[in-house]
Amino acid sequence: MSRDSSIFLGVSNIYAYAVSAPVNYTDPSGYWIRDNWSASSGFALAEQDDTLAHLAYLITGDSRDQILLNAPNTITKGDRVNITPLLDVFEKRIRKNVVNNTTLIKGRFPRENETDYYGSNLTELRVNAFFDASLGDAAPACDCWGGATVVLAKGLIDTLKRGEFDQLYTSSSMQIISYSADTIDNMKLGDWGNIANDSRYIAKHPGGDMQSVNLIKVDEGQYWVYPMGAKSYLYLQGSLVTAFNAPGKLNISTDWNAIVNEGRGWAGLVRFFNIPAIGMDIFDYRKNRLDSTFGSIMRPR
Repeated sequence: MSRDSSIFLGVSNIYAYAVSAPVNYTDPSGYWIRDNWSASSGFALAEQDDTLAHLAYLITGDSRDQILLNAPNTITKGDRVNITPLLDVFEKRIRKNVVNNTTLIKGRFPRENETDYYGSNLTELRVNAFFDASLGDAAPACDCWGGATVVLAKGLIDTLKRGEFDQLYTSSSMQIISYSADTIDNMKLGDWGNIANDSRYIAKHPGGDMQSVNLIKVDEGQYWVYPMGAKSYLYLQGSLVTAFNAPGKLNISTDWNAIVNEGRGWAGLVRFFNIPAIGMDIFDYRKNRLDSTFGSIMRPR
């Protein structure tokens, strides 16, 4: 480990930790600054003597994760640390929590003429309501898009510390990104994807709820759809075709080949959290908690 000024390459404002006024403000923790993290790299620079345990806490929330950095715990001012292993385990925990929460959600599908909840403007309290079995018929409602949103939000909430989600995000600002996946098999556990029905579905079934299905991969060959549960890709294909072929306004039918041939079916895009961006958000938030408000920042050793 050695001090390296290249850590600041690509950083638009290296004084962001000091509200862009380093003469008047200082880093409240006074121990670490970072560069811009990406999926392939990320570094933190020690401003004072410290420990990897403290650095691990700032990123994953668990000081014991310092063991993943495969280096002595004690850090000297100027040391530059590759934090990629911490982002990797952070992502694994989020994905595990997302998959687990598909089996725990207790919300319900909207009743006829009921306004969908959709999973927008979520807070920790509102997300947790979807997982509260005691609510019964009073449980919040959402469609399959909202169900996927809620499950991803809950996965992130369960990985962060209590209250941090509300400080950093709403459902519309959760740092979710899309990336290409040629086939549904290329999804990772916890990924969110979509399968589209025949483009004529709405014309045949105005107001119908099977125009597409939003799914989360929960196991090899298994995809969770709210409120169906975990199903195979073949089952979901059949469900879309059956829904389309049910009696409707138009006397038309379809099959899976017809759906695929018009460019529908598997959408080819997968959504999941932008892990480096969330890592930077939570690092900055934990690092900049003011002593006057929260007390001394936790510095595990």
